[in-house]
Amino acid sequence: MRFFVYIVSLLLPLISFGQMFPGEGDNIDYLVTSGSDAARSAGDDDHQQAIFFLLPKNANIPFYIRIYDPETSGKTDEINDSTETLTVYTVWGGKGCHSKTSRSVNFQKKIEGTQLKTKSFGADAQYDNKWYTLGPFSPKKGEYSETFEGYVFKLIVEGKSGENVNLYKVAMSSSADANVAVSGANIFTYEYSFRLKSKQGSVAHLYPYMDKKIISIQQYNFDSDSDVDLKLFSSVKKGESGPTSGNGNWSSSQHTIDAKEKGKCLDVQLQKKAGWHNDVVMYVLNQYGEAVPFFASPIGGSIKPKFSFESEK
Repeated sequence: MRFFVYIVSLLLPLISFGQMFPGEGDNIDYLVTSGSDAARSAGDDDHQQAIFFLLPKNANIPFYIRIYDPETSGKTDEINDSTETLTVYTVWGGKGCHSKTSRSVNFQKKIEGTQLKTKSFGADAQYDNKWYTLGPFSPKKGEYSETFEGYVFKLIVEGKSGENVNLYKVAMSSSADANVAVSGANIFTYEYSFRLKSKQGSVAHLYPYMDKKIISIQQYNFDSDSDVDLKLFSSVKKGESGPTSGNGNWSSSQHTIDAKEKGKCLDVQLQKKAGWHNDVVMYVLNQYGEAVPFFASPIGGSIKPKFSFESEK
C-alpha cells in the first residue's frame, strides 16, 4: 500500500477534528525557535525549523497556515535579553520545496522551491497568545510528491536576531479565522524542535514513520539536559531505551526495526524527570542516512501502542 494512502487511512477517524502541530495527543507544549544570538544550551541547535504541510492530490479548495503566538517577546516566550528578537516565517511551494530538503536535517544552507509568503515578527502585543494567518494557498501551488501522493508545502521558521526563545504552534485550516480541518491533510517535520511540558512524570509522544524499506534507525536528541527517560514503543517494542543528551550536547542510539513495525509509526516517548521546562531537538535517520518524518498527532486522539511508560507501572 502506498505511503500516503496508509497514513490517511490510519488517521481518518481523527483527522476530521483538525490539524495542529504539536497536537494534543503529543503532550508537547510548543514548537521552539530561538533567536540567532541565543546560546545552544537554550535548546535550539540551529535557530531554524522546517514544517511540512501535506494535502491529498484531489484537494481543490484553498487552505491557510495559521501560527499561534508568532511574536517573540510575550507571555509564552522565554525572554533572555532586552533587544528585539526577530522571527521570520516563510511559506514555500513549487518544485524542490520538499524533494530537495526532505531527507536532510541540514536544509538551512540551501532552501529550494518558490517563495509564496513571508512575515516577520518581533515584539507585537497584538499577536501575543493569538493566531496569525498566512494564505490562502492553492493546493496545486505545492510540490507534488509521488511518495505521499499529494501536494507538499514548507514553512521555514528562522530566528534572525536576538536571544529570546520563541514558543509557538502551527495549524492547517480551510478557514482564515478558525482552525477548521482540511480533509485528508497532515503536518510533519524531519527535525523536531519542541518544549516539553514542565510537569514531572509527564510523557511526550513523537511519531516517526517506518516505511517498508527501513531495517534500522538512528535516533538523535539534543540538549535534553539528562531530564528525560527516552524509550521506543510499538506493537512489538515494550520500551527500548535510548540515551539522552546533556546540556548543549547530542546523544544517539541505533535501533533495529522489526517487520511488524514497517508501515507504521513508532511511539517515541520522553518522560520528564524534573518539574521545570526543557527544550529539546530530535531527529531520526534510516540505515541510508535519510531523515524520517515525524507526523502530527491527530487532534482528538493519538496512535496508541500496546506498550507505554504507563503500562510499565
